[in-house]
Amino acid sequence: MHDPDAATLAREDAKVPVAGGDRWSARALDPGELDPEQQVVVAWDPEESGAVVGAPGSGKTSTLLSRVRSLVDRGVDPDHVLVLTPTRPAATALRDPLALAVGRATAGALARSLASFAFQIVRGAEVRRGAEPPQLLTGGDEDQIIRELLEGDALDEASGRRRWPDWLGPSIRATRGFRGDLRAFLAECTDLGIAPEDLPALAEHQGIPVWAAVGSFAAEYRAVRAEMRGAHRDAADLAREAVAVFDEAAGDRELLGRFASIRCILVDDAQELTSGGIDLLRACRARGIGVVAFGDPDVGSGAFRGATPENFARLAAELGGLVALGDPHRGTAEQIDLVRGVAARIGAAGVVAHRRAPIGAPPEGSVRTFLLRSPAEEADAIARLLRERHVLDGVPWSSCAVIAHDSRQVAALEAELAAREVPARASGPGVALGTQRAVRDLVTLVELGMRDPDAWTADAVLDALLGTYGGLDPIELRRLRSALAEEELSA
Repeated sequence: MHDPDAATLAREDAKVPVAGGDRWSARALDPGELDPEQQVVVAWDPEESGAVVGAPGSGKTSTLLSRVRSLVDRGVDPDHVLVLTPTRPAATALRDPLALAVGRATAGALARSLASFAFQIVRGAEVRRGAEPPQLLTGGDEDQIIRELLEGDALDEASGRRRWPDWLGPSIRATRGFRGDLRAFLAECTDLGIAPEDLPALAEHQGIPVWAAVGSFAAEYRAVRAEMRGAHRDAADLAREAVAVFDEAAGDRELLGRFASIRCILVDDAQELTSGGIDLLRACRARGIGVVAFGDPDVGSGAFRGATPENFARLAAELGGLVALGDPHRGTAEQIDLVRGVAARIGAAGVVAHRRAPIGAPPEGSVRTFLLRSPAEEADAIARLLRERHVLDGVPWSSCAVIAHDSRQVAALEAELAAREVPARASGPGVALGTQRAVRDLVTLVELGMRDPDAWTADAVLDALLGTYGGLDPIELRRLRSALAEEELSA
């Protein structure tokens, strides 16, 4: 199953996979290698729409690549075909296989993330209207704005003005986890079209008082963002604006720019799409563009962004034709049975046509389960298994991966494995530069150097001395204080 947080073992020069999935080994298949269901999908006309579902290893991404090659072979210009993915790393991973499948030069990348596609649509429309080109508000920028607003709330509470309930004190609101949840909540509201002024009424109706506080905060956040220099957009706004551009383009085709000639859109990992992404695909289909969505509603890692099996089911119903890929092309019989057994326990909230009953394969050792008493024992077991694979079986470190539950566990595993002489490097979501101590200390030092020394404060100097570049520890700082005090007294 896909997991955005993975501690991946690799040499420094190795290409590190970010998430599981068959896209890493996928290729365009020859017609004789396609099973009957894959042949049906590949043979669809360019403007035909539908949904393709399949379990892990059923060849969804290979079918997508084969369809792209088939379209090009049938005379469709590669620049009129677009492949969308929910995330940028997934789009990057598909670009090389797509280039090999097409076999010719193209005007731009054939694979884009859905946010990138929406941004290009919105930016092109604004430029053609003569307006200021929009700028994408990064996750780090959003986090910085939210952090400053929450710090302001803490100062307001000190003077008697309170927005948040008592159980959400300043210490909780100052955590990175709270800011992340708040960002996700605001993005989900934007995705669903819920305005900040709607949240108090929803809070009263649903009996969740904290939503009223979030509504007040959201209104202030939007006001601050509107006053920023430049036309800033966040990822949650882009899909909605792109839909509006498509609606407006019905009377002005030039608003879409180079995307006005798109004939076919193929979407990989469509189960990770949010409501805004599905609305954008519906707008594309309304213009006569063929949309084919590939996905597995039983697999997902984007629930925190608003991706649900119900979204995929709605998309599949709107696209029309549904093809289920049933033949597994990867994994042992025992592994296939394990996946099918887990999927059978998942509620049927979405499409289930791809599910198959376990075949009752006998144990063969390709699936092993360990019950360990502590995190330290867990790290020992993982390190031992990885060394066995590397030393005894000759598996390179770059072909080994450890999938963790969350980013905190990833960081702990990376340190634990490195301590056990297993070369580990974390992949997945990057860390914002501003949160890294070396960068933060460097910025602090530069800001201190730009000020007049007479304006320096004791706290600022202490931060610089105890930081990465000052290099002093508390004992050395005490010695420095003593030496300065002695020098002052002797003078």
